[in-house]
Amino acid sequence: MRNIILVTIYCSIILSANAQIEKRFDYKKTPSGVYLVTSTFDNFKNDPKSLLKYQSDPIYVNSLISDLVKEVLTIEKIGKIHFSTGWIITFNSKGDVLSCKFSVNEEDRKTISEEDLYGLYIRFKKVKLDMTKIKIDSANNPLDGIETGYCEMGGTLIPKEYRDKLLNGKK
Repeated sequence: MRNIILVTIYCSIILSANAQIEKRFDYKKTPSGVYLVTSTFDNFKNDPKSLLKYQSDPIYVNSLISDLVKEVLTIEKIGKIHFSTGWIITFNSKGDVLSCKFSVNEEDRKTISEEDLYGLYIRFKKVKLDMTKIKIDSANNPLDGIETGYCEMGGTLIPKEYRDKLLNGKK
């Protein structure tokens, strides 16, 4: 009887541990060798017909993204990642972030953990974009599509001040 109880407890522990190790992201290797990383729980589906054109204030975007990245990644990790490791967000005309995905250089998969990606994902999804700094181009989009459409924006995960140092040869 005691053995049955122990086996039952052991099985419960194993099942509980496996349930907690849920994979949060799917990794698909692209022909360029970079991984496209998408969340397993994001429900947004892209419709190419609904993609809108926009113009953004690069200073606003750089500052916003740099701050988010520095909240999650340590300076050591930022110093190790490559320019090809980046972010892509999908947002609507109200500034709501609908989805977030990442491109991760093969070497950077050792540097950026799934916890790091999840932390970035959560922060990106919580952002409300200032649509006075991002203008949807109504001249090149159908007017009725602006309310139902979406935009995609992306860039490197390396914050601007670190990019400037790398481009100037300083580390």
